[in-house]
Amino acid sequence: MKIKTDFVTNSSSTAFIVCIPNEFIPDPKEIINLYNYYDHEKRNADNKKPTEQMILTDFYECLDILKSGENLWFYGDDGTDYRTFSAMNDICDDQGFLLSVFEVSGEGNNRIQGLKEEDINKWFMNTQLQKLKIEVDDESN
Repeated sequence: MKIKTDFVTNSSSTAFIVCIPNEFIPDPKEIINLYNYYDHEKRNADNKKPTEQMILTDFYECLDILKSGENLWFYGDDGTDYRTFSAMNDICDDQGFLLSVFEVSGEGNNRIQGLKEEDINKWFMNTQLQKLKIEVDDESN
């Protein structure tokens, strides 16, 4: 029998699918409160607590990324700051912008995938038009 003796991971990743309306701007106090809730004394690379302005700037940049249909991911030092990621996820969930959550295989590199409001609107319109077409065809028979 062979026994693996080096690093073994059994972690999974979670993907959060969100659609944030273009005009949505969260309350800065809520952002700061959530960020601080997840802080647990983590520091920046220079070992200093970030200022509120730095926190808000980072958060709003991430918000714009999601609104554009791109994604944020959290994984170690290379991804989005854990505190910002978690605050964003909570705000999206609280506002009803979280469309789906699912587990994916990986190394714990969770991500939030944004969908553009325009794409959702287009999909909705196409779906509704298709539904109307089916209803009209049914009435014709």
